[in-house]
Amino acid sequence: MGDIIRAAFAPKVQKLPTLERVRISLEVIKHLVRTEHELRIIDEKTYLRIAELIVETSKMTNSWIRYLMGNARPPAQ
Repeated sequence: MGDIIRAAFAPKVQKLPTLERVRISLEVIKHLVRTEHELRIIDEKTYLRIAELIVETSKMTNSWIRYLMGNARPPAQ
């Protein structure tokens, strides 16, 4: 996930395209992990942990994208 680090250090105008690539990469990873689980390559516990990390990273990435687009939501209370 070098693109996340690139986005952190990129000028503001270059962050959005980089984060869009990150979002696509996360979706691809999510589908690959699901396929691995369905084929019993990884067990249930491993699948759930990886899926949790992917969801968490996706939420952070989407929040960052919303912020850059000026549609940031207020923090949860």
